Amino acid sequence: MTTKSDRLFSALTARGVRYCTCVSGGGIMFLVDAAGRCAGLRTRFFHHEQAAAYAAEAYARAHSEPAVCLVTIGPGVANAVAGAFSCFLNSVPCVFISGAKRSNIVTAYRTQRFTFPQDADTRSLARGTVKQFIELGPTDDVEATVARALHLAASGRPGPVWLSVPLDVQGMAPAADAPACPAPVRRRRRDISGVVGRFLDRVRKPLFMVGRGAEPVMRGTPYRTFLADIGLPFVTSIGSNHTIAAAAANNLGFFGPTGRRAANQVLHEADGLIAIGAGLDIDNTGFDRVRFFSGKAVLAVNADPYLRLGRECADFEKLTVDIRDVDFARLRAATLRRSGRFEPWQAFVAQVSALLPVDWEVRNNLGPDDVDPYLFALELARRLPAQVGLSGGISLDMLAFSHAATLAVGQDFYVSSHCGQLGWDLPAAVGLCDSGLYEHVICITGDGSAMFNLQELATVSSCPQHVTLFILDNGGYNSIRTSQDMHLGGRRVGSDLKYLKFPHWPALASAFDFEFEEIRNNGEIGSKLDRALRPGKRIVRVCVDPERSRTPRLVSRISGGQFQSPGLDDQFPYLSDELAARLAHYRDELARRIAADHAEPGRE
Repeated sequence: MTTKSDRLFSALTARGVRYCTCVSGGGIMFLVDAAGRCAGLRTRFFHHEQAAAYAAEAYARAHSEPAVCLVTIGPGVANAVAGAFSCFLNSVPCVFISGAKRSNIVTAYRTQRFTFPQDADTRSLARGTVKQFIELGPTDDVEATVARALHLAASGRPGPVWLSVPLDVQGMAPAADAPACPAPVRRRRRDISGVVGRFLDRVRKPLFMVGRGAEPVMRGTPYRTFLADIGLPFVTSIGSNHTIAAAAANNLGFFGPTGRRAANQVLHEADGLIAIGAGLDIDNTGFDRVRFFSGKAVLAVNADPYLRLGRECADFEKLTVDIRDVDFARLRAATLRRSGRFEPWQAFVAQVSALLPVDWEVRNNLGPDDVDPYLFALELARRLPAQVGLSGGISLDMLAFSHAATLAVGQDFYVSSHCGQLGWDLPAAVGLCDSGLYEHVICITGDGSAMFNLQELATVSSCPQHVTLFILDNGGYNSIRTSQDMHLGGRRVGSDLKYLKFPHWPALASAFDFEFEEIRNNGEIGSKLDRALRPGKRIVRVCVDPERSRTPRLVSRISGGQFQSPGLDDQFPYLSDELAARLAHYRDELARRIAADHAEPGRE
């Protein structure tokens, strides 16, 4: 007998869904059975609902299409909420489907704690982490409900939608034959070249700022050609290095409080920011947002209709548009027509990039012992396969790689920077494996983050891809220790080996049939990386100095009980007098050339 569960997954696949993650449970037995038998759907089973949710998120980002996470009633829902929260903050389209108690059982959750085994108030648990909560009732149309859920997940600013299906509804027979699947809506190109052109006409030092919102178009030829040809500088938000890989020499890398120094210096000098798919959030701008936007006009190209800057930016304009609709060919042509007027700016950007290269920053801050994480990331990036998917953690592991790695097209690096949770990286590697886009998947994590979802090493071991798991072992939570040292007089509670216990990594690798390697100092990095990246599955412990901090970085100070944050151009370790003087000279020369162009007839 065909059930509503069968109809539900048929409707999902008919509308393009290809991937489902799941932890099986009695409260979803009809749904699990239907997912497992559904033609055209890949269902991957996990050991924990949180991990299943993170894998679905990674797959959805890799393919820029909705994925499904299927979890059971009560505890399954509670475990998966963290994944919905991650999708919500990271703007990833996923449909979370959960079981529920029978539809004829009514519970007043405010006064009744228990009426059905494992039952919980799913609506209240999920509501704050999703765009919308939907319950499929006995008389509701399955196809219409699925179409609504997928539309909500993918439209506007993407995000998760929760669909709750009571146990009795799961096993019901559909009321009638399924209607024909409607033809997909054809996307219409949006020509934004006029608005961008007028913006470029009134600035002299433009900078393109690209964020994770560009992931849906980053593999398209028009977008790549736009980046490669226009000759203007690009920066990106943390964890989005892969979105501007095609910009080549004009790719300045990621900006922000721990961003590349050259990117921050160029951003500080820019008088016009064109933000494409980039949220202008505090984690990118730093806390002194008035200083960040001072003297800058901002044009935001973003799908979020609620994006606002308020009084922080006096010159703000927004185009609410889905990046998939942008006509990048026309945008390229409009930008190239104006390229001649930006020659002084282009020369300045080249000077700053040459003065403050990544290699110099890394080697200028090497520690004497153990493995320097930035040098490790630099050497790893140089050895990456041509096609590789990388997942990263949220602390020094992610920051070091974001800072040091200049990625080529086809080398994609995914992190959960907005949510900032531990344990996302390893399950995300499974989602990248299942995407089918990469023969080799690399997970770069810290010892603390690795502990959250170690059970999924068993899931990783079943993936056919080559998988390398780098664990940066610095004895606990480096970022927390840094904050404790700065603001609590060095009182470290709950962040180091006095409080935390970690496994014997070689034994752990053996238990899950992984080979094991260990990099103990900088001298071993090259040879050990060559071995670690060979075909197969490996866990590699990278021995990092527990006291190694992030460099460069902003250093906030507390004065009168208030935090005082410097601008992005004032990172620690501070520049030498000689380098600061050369930067000042470059700025003076830029101002002189722009003034001369302005005074020369016909140059404007």
